[in-house]
Amino acid sequence: MMHNHEDHIIAQILSTVAPGDLVLTRYEQPQGPTLPKMVFAPALSPEGRGRIDFYAVFPGVHAALGWFKSDMLRYALAEPEEAVEIFYCHRGMMRWRMDDGAEIVLGAGEMMVQTMRNGAAATVLFPTGCAELFALSMAPKQIAQEMPDFLRKIGFSAEDFYDEVAARPRLVMAAHSLRTSFFTPIFGTPPAQLQIYLEWKVQEILWQTERFMSAPISLPAHYTHHVDIVREIHSSLVSDWSRRLTIPQLIKDHPIDATTFQDVFKALYGAPVGSYMRRRRMEEACLLLQTTDKTVEEVAGLLGYQSRSKFSQAFKAAIGESPGDYRKRLHQGTRILAED
Repeated sequence: MMHNHEDHIIAQILSTVAPGDLVLTRYEQPQGPTLPKMVFAPALSPEGRGRIDFYAVFPGVHAALGWFKSDMLRYALAEPEEAVEIFYCHRGMMRWRMDDGAEIVLGAGEMMVQTMRNGAAATVLFPTGCAELFALSMAPKQIAQEMPDFLRKIGFSAEDFYDEVAARPRLVMAAHSLRTSFFTPIFGTPPAQLQIYLEWKVQEILWQTERFMSAPISLPAHYTHHVDIVREIHSSLVSDWSRRLTIPQLIKDHPIDATTFQDVFKALYGAPVGSYMRRRRMEEACLLLQTTDKTVEEVAGLLGYQSRSKFSQAFKAAIGESPGDYRKRLHQGTRILAED
């Protein structure tokens, strides 16, 4: 279940899109790089709505923002090229069912890296009914002919990066507050400004992704095949903050024992399950208090607290002030800035 405020944000973005339609928009600068001819055939569920904005950034480098309010999306590339694809799920949840038999789950804040040939055809399910994503495509041969300045100065090799991605299975990177803050500025930026901003941002994304990949998670060999299971459980956890499940309940329907689950979870997300969920709940609480008009009682209920008092106590311990004072301070700050 997606939080109502997230559903509302995506619904507003898609308010002019008719049911059953998927609107594709191309953004190219005069005398700048151009987008390739669209060689894929996307289709939504009959009542679904979607929008994808494509941006030509550099020769061989294209970006896209996508918004979907649907049960599924089906696509197939007619001519998949040699390119690296990076997908970041900003809101919602996406479950890729690739035609090669692989199944990948991306929750909010998670990222996937693969080659375009590996992702040439798939059915994407949206378990929460909505999703917002950022995608980046890099064709190594094209970008190598005219390497952007920053990537050239740091010695980035597009061919080596592609080979590294192609040599391993699809890589899914866990949600992390630093990664979320890294991608968040992309969303909500007007297209005219975004076109320019992406010229810098995509270089940073490629550089950082290369660094992420060169520092793989350290896990004993006998644990590595449990990574996808733990990521799937994590995606389920963060899709509905109102649920409070014990570890036995979390792993009940999965082939993993409690000790292995806890070890792999800590390696992936940097903290034990309990402390990680407490921190993430407070992050969600801050977001709800900032961006919605929900009462403190309603926020407490959405985050699985049995009472306002228990939520307020936990919030003050984590943030240093009560939920009401936190919201009041932010709103006062907003009014002052608006007046200036």
